[in-house]
Amino acid sequence: MRLDDPAYIARRTMNLQWRAQRVEQTLAELVPSTTDEIRVMQLAEQKRLGKWLDDAVTAKLKAMKADESKREPSDVRRSLEQIDAEIERIEAALERIPSMGLVTDRGAS
Repeated sequence: MRLDDPAYIARRTMNLQWRAQRVEQTLAELVPSTTDEIRVMQLAEQKRLGKWLDDAVTAKLKAMKADESKREPSDVRRSLEQIDAEIERIEAALERIPSMGLVTDRGAS
């Protein structure tokens, strides 16, 4: 399969839209800690990740869809790769939210 094939690009775009929606849903369903200090940190991180998702993923996907026919398939593919990388970073940051503020045991023997 060619990476610049329009069918492949359409599938990849739909996959990224689905992943972005899943991340958005996970952010919305986040249950913060009952400890005030930790809850404040977690909610701030939740808000930051939501803005990052909107700016770096959702807005770019919408803009790309609007001018998709005007761009070369290779340019669209590169944009999709960048969006994919952003989603991966956001997902990794999202996984760390529940453990924010927790004391970890380092170097115990």
